[in-house]
Amino acid sequence: MYKNIINAINANVWAIIPAKMEVIMNVLLPRLDGMAKVDYEAVTKQPINRTGKVVVLPIRGTMTQHGDMFSEVSGMVSTDRIGRQIEQLADDPSVKSIILDVDSPGGSVYGLEELTQKIRAATNKKRIISVANSLMASAAYYTGSAASKVYAAPGSQVGSIGTIAVHVDQSKAIEEAGLKYTFVTAGKYKALGNSSEPLSEDAMNYYQDQVNEYYEMFLQAVAKNRSTTKSKVKSEYGQGKVLSAKNALSTGMIDGIRTLDDVISMETRRTRR
Repeated sequence: MYKNIINAINANVWAIIPAKMEVIMNVLLPRLDGMAKVDYEAVTKQPINRTGKVVVLPIRGTMTQHGDMFSEVSGMVSTDRIGRQIEQLADDPSVKSIILDVDSPGGSVYGLEELTQKIRAATNKKRIISVANSLMASAAYYTGSAASKVYAAPGSQVGSIGTIAVHVDQSKAIEEAGLKYTFVTAGKYKALGNSSEPLSEDAMNYYQDQVNEYYEMFLQAVAKNRSTTKSKVKSEYGQGKVLSAKNALSTGMIDGIRTLDDVISMETRRTRR
């Protein structure tokens, strides 16, 4: 199972903070040496909380499109599930405000633009507010910035606008195990970037092109979400770093510094009018 997960990482581009990627890799790599599996707690989906006409929808953990790849090794959240919930809430006449309670380091680029478009569409029906509580990084900011308003709790971090890919070269471990992989393929690049050999120049160029393409998509989405220019996002929104709430506010990445409770109280008062 772990080798399959490593192969999935090799074939994917991520919008995630590097520290979280390192955590995932540090959990996975020892398993390849035959160590006993760790009995991780099952991932529990966060419930939707409601106060009057205000609904709080948690977005917590590593973001992935279908929500099942890393359930054993890391907390995760399905962008598909969040998208469906937002659509349902947007069509619910009893709901006036949707608050996205975000605590995520980001995740896979797959499904991000689809979720972002659903959030944008929902803002035409409901007031949607995203709150960094306490991390809205990378993929989480990609989608969270599409809300009507974006806030961050005082101690939160926001940003990490960038993309990353990682290749795990298992060739030495395979050789020490007395194994040799032979790929029989049709198509020049069919086995490109496989983990049983060092990364070739062709594979490196391919991955870099993929990372660059998704990065441009990321910049364009955030620029649209925040009603600014792509060049400003690229130069002033952290250049891949996370920013404190104070610095994120000064650059225009968020609309204010408020705790989740503050935002809930604000929206509850507003919907009672």
